[in-house]
Amino acid sequence: MVNGETTTDEIMEFMRDHMATKEDLKDFVRKSDLEVLATKQDLGALEHRLRDAFDDKLADFKGDLVVLMRKEDTKLCELVEILQNKDVITKEEAGKILGMQPFPQIS
Repeated sequence: MVNGETTTDEIMEFMRDHMATKEDLKDFVRKSDLEVLATKQDLGALEHRLRDAFDDKLADFKGDLVVLMRKEDTKLCELVEILQNKDVITKEEAGKILGMQPFPQIS
């Protein structure tokens, strides 16, 4: 440093130490690399499709569950009728059992 001022050689040395070379820049992401990344719109659309798929699957499972419960309810009704016919339970007890959830029999 001459008379408190920076010399051209010092500036060039600083630039040489701190500049990015072509080799350094090769490692940076290119615009074409960025094009394959998902945008916020892409992620939003994906989220919407996933939610729709989950809703559909949940509805299918709910329907399957209702079908299974109805089959079990039919078995229960048949069992109650058999027990009532064999005088194991009274008509009132049968009515109380059949009036329970999930599919109450109202008579």
